[in-house]
This record gives sequence, structure tokens and C-alpha cells, in this order.
Amino acid sequence: MNSQIPTASAVLHRVRSNPNLDVLLYVGGEISAETLLAGYRAGLFPMELEYDSTATVGWLCPQVRATIWMKKWETAGPTPFRITKSTRNAGKRLRVTMDQAFDEVVERCSDVRSDGNWINSDYQNAYHRLHLDGVGHSIEVWKDQSLVGGLFGVEVGGLFTGESMFHIQTGASKVALVALYQVLSTAGFTLLDAQWLTDHLASLGFVGTERIDYLRAVTTVSLLEPSRLSQGEIVINWRTFTHESPPEAVSD
Repeated sequence: MNSQIPTASAVLHRVRSNPNLDVLLYVGGEISAETLLAGYRAGLFPMELEYDSTATVGWLCPQVRATIWMKKWETAGPTPFRITKSTRNAGKRLRVTMDQAFDEVVERCSDVRSDGNWINSDYQNAYHRLHLDGVGHSIEVWKDQSLVGGLFGVEVGGLFTGESMFHIQTGASKVALVALYQVLSTAGFTLLDAQWLTDHLASLGFVGTERIDYLRAVTTVSLLEPSRLSQGEIVINWRTFTHESPPEAVSD
């Protein structure tokens, strides 16, 4: 694939024509703020990989996407976010902010990737550009003055695609997700995408959305215009999170 990222409609047509396609749909293209944003808008996300013995970028779309629907969308949603009492208690002892340490969060996430440190300097520079453009966002979780957890992702219209998260203190990444859910709901976003559906995300309320349904939604949701996400300190209203998952179902 050249530097031209396909549209969501083109990706949807390809998947409909061959529903058994693997998670890797396209290969190639330069990493920049423009290509990342175009990829997310098309329902794809990047992953550095080795292809024909050469490092390159792969554009992925799993057959099942981890999603939380903030609003009802056709037959999906809204999806309740579930937390444990331990997460609630941990969150009350931590401070949460948005977009106050974006570059540091991205750097921390690049240090802890279990699937390899693919968030290299090219990706970091591209995400930094998206942050300056107002669409790359981070959630930071602080213990006193120390950054102990966080996440970052990109907003695309009414879609927020979470890219990566980290934690140093137990429960901090869950607190970051709770804060993200709250700010997205308040701003009127429709869909939160976490890419891969894991047992951990499922325990928090994320549901699996079939690839075709996800791509169909992205073609419309990415064109929506929710309210601007506010920066600064986030005060989590814990009373709004009444759906609790069993403690043994959640791990950080």
C-alpha cells in the first residue's frame, strides 16, 4: 500500500467481499499525523511489524473490536461501564487530569508494550503532532506529584480510539479509563474503541463489535461533531458508576 490510506467505505467493501480476511488488512505507508488520522478514520490502527525482512507499518482491523457505545447506535448500546469497589476506592486517593502530560504518557506507554516497543520516535512525533492539532489526548493519573498511570488516544469525530495505556500503581489504568468514559460521555461522543477485546476490558463493560458492524459505524460516527474535550483536572463522579463487576474478574 502506498501513503494513501483507504477510506472506511473502501475498507468496508473489501471486508464484505472477503469476510475471512486476517486482522492485517494493509501494509505500508509513512507514519505521520495525517496517515494516523486517516487510518483511524478508516477503522484501522497501526502496528510496527517486519514484512519481507523489512520494518514497516501494518494497518490492522480485528474481526472483533473492543468497544463501548456511549449512545445507542442501531442495535448496539449504550454500554454501561463496570468498576469494582477497589477501583472506586483507589480512584478516590488519586488525582486525574487530561492533556497535562501527553508526551510523557506516550513515552511511558512505549516502555511497557508487551507486544514490543513499536511506539518509536516516528510514532511519538506523529502523536505529538495530533496532540498539537487538538485531536490527540491523554488521561493522566497522579499520586501526589508522580505520574502513576495513564492512557492516550485520538478523537475522530464522535469516535475515540484508545491507543495504549500504562500503570505503575495498581488500579491506575482502570481509573484512567473511568475518567475517559466520563469525559467522552459528557462531551457527547458515540463510540470508544479499545481495539483488542481482552478479558480485562470485557470485565469493565467493553463488548465485542463485529468488524463489518464497526466499519459501518465508523463511516458515520467519524463525521459527527461532539463538544470539545476540556483540558485540566477531572473530578470523577463515582456515584454515576453503579454497575460493578466482581472483584475477581478484573486485573490491572
